[in-house]
Amino acid sequence: MSFEVIDNGIQVGLFLLFALFSLIHGIRKQDRRFWILSGCYACFSMGTLYYLIYLVIMGKVPQVFYVSEIAWMASYLFLLALCLMVTGKCQKRHSIVACVLTATEVAVVIGKRIFGPSYPFSIIFAMVIGVIFYHAVLDVQENRRGISFSMIGLIVWQLLLYIVSEHIRDYTPFNLYFVVDFLLMATVCSLFFWLKKEERE
Repeated sequence: MSFEVIDNGIQVGLFLLFALFSLIHGIRKQDRRFWILSGCYACFSMGTLYYLIYLVIMGKVPQVFYVSEIAWMASYLFLLALCLMVTGKCQKRHSIVACVLTATEVAVVIGKRIFGPSYPFSIIFAMVIGVIFYHAVLDVQENRRGISFSMIGLIVWQLLLYIVSEHIRDYTPFNLYFVVDFLLMATVCSLFFWLKKEERE
């Protein structure tokens, strides 16, 4: 069995589980941030599920997988909403460091055409994660909160995953691509725990 099937299966199961945890916790505590986080996990999981089902049935990676990319984009829109809620009280509004880092991240997304072969889709993705990245960097500079560090890490791992995938041809054995993907999964899952910590504080 291809390790890609195992990796995607773990990702689907893990994110569905965390979507459920977040939803239950959000309902119990009446906290909209956890509902939004649940939507982020669910969309990420649905995008990967389509990819996984296609891979298992057809025996190859989807040549055009906009279904997955639309679901993954939706997860980043949920993450954007969460980021704006979490960093809303941040007093710092401008930072040269945040601007330079965000411009670099946007240039990488558009230059590498990350998230689809079309420039419009890459530009939309770059704008969404650019806003998340910028606000998270500002919050880290001012408050050094763990959830903002995780959001930055999530974006960095996501971009690195696409860059690494350009150099990997065989997804049957365990390789660097899966190391980065597991780090991405761990970072995404950490958002739940950081948000719970914020709630206690």
